[in-house]
Amino acid sequence: MDVADECEAFLAGRYVEALEAVGADVPPGAWLNVVAHGTLRRVLRDACGDVPAAGDPPSSWPQASAVIARMVLSVASTPASLRALQEERLVPLELALLAGPGPSRPVELVERVRWDVVVPARQGRMAS
Repeated sequence: MDVADECEAFLAGRYVEALEAVGADVPPGAWLNVVAHGTLRRVLRDACGDVPAAGDPPSSWPQASAVIARMVLSVASTPASLRALQEERLVPLELALLAGPGPSRPVELVERVRWDVVVPARQGRMAS
């Protein structure tokens, strides 16, 4: 995969798929890519993925991605509200996680999204 293909996949919310297609390691922060850049339809599809039983933490990165998609949809259920949440909270968080040491376990990523994105959105707070 060349740089242009990687950039295109990243901006389209297909970064994890692109990395996996070439056998590359997927950094933990990349699991936010679908919700940070994807369309509402794509996020809905991700939310239909495998999730842990109620009360259990996610045991894999794909499970974390599905849980995160469901959490995001709980506060952004229209294309406009998703785009606003992406711009205000999800893209900055994704970039921060990709730039530094990211979470080491799927549950840590879910909790980071819960406290940095979902809770503030429910409280009506925008990014500062």
